[in-house]
Amino acid sequence: MTAPQSDPLQLLTLKQVCELIQVTRATIHEWYTTGKFPKPVLLDPNNHRTCRWLESEVSAWIAERAAKRPA
Repeated sequence: MTAPQSDPLQLLTLKQVCELIQVTRATIHEWYTTGKFPKPVLLDPNNHRTCRWLESEVSAWIAERAAKRPA
């Protein structure tokens, strides 16, 4: 039996991203503005409150960090 695959286009809110990786909103903002974290998808270019992150990109970012940790 295989594990169910998640939707590669699943979107996460800023709150969900913060809860997932246990950092503050300010940290996420700093990281993505400096290129250290995936950029959000702007659902409405005229309203910055409508940004979301692709779950697949956030998961890949987490996996990349986990792979670089010391043994």
